[in-house]
Amino acid sequence: MSESNFEGNILKNGLRDENIVEKSRPLLLMKPVPFGLGELKVLDTYLSRINARNDECCTVSFSKEEFEDLMGIERMRTERLAKYVDSLMGKTVTVPEGKGWHKYVLFVESRCYQDEKTSQWWIDISCSREAKKLFFNLENVGYIRYQLKNILPLTSKYSIFLYYYLLDNRFRKEWSVDISELREDILKCTSQYYTTFKFFKYEILERAINEVNKTTDILFSYTVEKKGKKADKIHFILEKDNVSILPEKTVSTYDDQLDNDDEDNSIIYSDKRLEFLADACNFEFNEQQMRVISDILLQIRDTDSSYNTELLYYGKELAEYNLLMRKYHILNYRATVTEIHNRFTYFQSILESKKN
Repeated sequence: MSESNFEGNILKNGLRDENIVEKSRPLLLMKPVPFGLGELKVLDTYLSRINARNDECCTVSFSKEEFEDLMGIERMRTERLAKYVDSLMGKTVTVPEGKGWHKYVLFVESRCYQDEKTSQWWIDISCSREAKKLFFNLENVGYIRYQLKNILPLTSKYSIFLYYYLLDNRFRKEWSVDISELREDILKCTSQYYTTFKFFKYEILERAINEVNKTTDILFSYTVEKKGKKADKIHFILEKDNVSILPEKTVSTYDDQLDNDDEDNSIIYSDKRLEFLADACNFEFNEQQMRVISDILLQIRDTDSSYNTELLYYGKELAEYNLLMRKYHILNYRATVTEIHNRFTYFQSILESKKN
């Protein structure tokens, strides 16, 4: 790898189709998977930028916009972005080790800074010393290789896990797997709800395989094998293999000029939590109004299904923020179709309405 790809001990490059991910088998076997969809894409992008045969460079630099795009979040101030980085770094993964297991914290250090020459904001992320066992010297533990472009368009964790599994087993052409193994060990789908096969088939498996077939370099069909009247196994059949013979990894320098975010903000809040929530409303409301909004938010948040889902992956602060931002988007949409005389009062009614 060319030295021009490094700035000191930090690797930089953009989101490019030719980026190759080399993922170790221990990472494929981690269970449960603590990461959300966006965090899985950040992890794969990290892996696509390192040289798995040189553990001296274990810090990868993402542009602020790249990180936001991977996480599936809107442009935001760096203060709020820190919450998402904290969420990623706070996750512990568990991988099998003999008859036991080994827990790892994958990332231990991050840094956000602005380049003085270009005004571009960057986020550096470094893996832990222990995590190097999962990221480097892969010949000792086994790994799979694929192009990053196959992962980034996927919209579900289950689609990502299914792609890993089908890619790794495509040499078999066709094979069968127990439904329970596919559901729990491969797709990491542990909800009791999906032990009912029809729910698992139509809500998880069908959607995942359709997305894999539509957006990746492999194409599979499947049939259901029964034991008596009960669905017992899934039989996969490789229909088309468009996986390219991947060259040795190269990492290109990231030199695109990106637009700078406008981070100026003249409103001052004495309460950090209110300031954080005010960001979700584009700082439209003053501190007194935000206190009222915050009180309503505390009353309604537990009844919102999206909040409860995000609570598991991002924690309370970010789940509250995202809930409030969704409601604020409704306010802005309503303003385009009806005349609103008092946006604060109208926003309260949106928050308190059970129809939104």
